[in-house]
Amino acid sequence: MFSRLVPERSQLAGQLTVHSQCRAGSRVILLHRKGFLGSPYIAAVAVVEEFRGNGIGAAMLDFADQAFSGARHAFLCVSSFNPRAQRLYEQLGYRKVGELQDFIADGFTEFLMCKRLL
Repeated sequence: MFSRLVPERSQLAGQLTVHSQCRAGSRVILLHRKGFLGSPYIAAVAVVEEFRGNGIGAAMLDFADQAFSGARHAFLCVSSFNPRAQRLYEQLGYRKVGELQDFIADGFTEFLMCKRLL
C-alpha cells in the first residue's frame, strides 16, 4: 500500500513523513527513527474517518515496522479517548508500558505503547 510512495524527508534529523492520497482516502504517518530514548517513535497515524476499519491503519503500521528494520523496539502514544486505536495497536503487538495523565487534555491519559521488533 505504501511501497509506491516517496517519503518526504523532514529538516528534523531522522524524521520521515509519508502522505498518500488515493481512492481509499488520505492517510499520513509520521515516524521518528530515534524519537524515544534512541528507539523509533511513531508520532502520528491518521486515516480519514470514512475510510477507517478497512485495514489502512494496520498497513501503515506494517510500513513503519519495515521502515524501522533492525531496531529492537518501536513506540507510540495513544489517547484514552481513542479505544479503537488502542485495540488496533494491541492486535498488532503493542503493549502499554506507561501513562501520561492530563498530557494533551485534562481528564484524559496518553498511553505509551511499545512493540518488540527483534
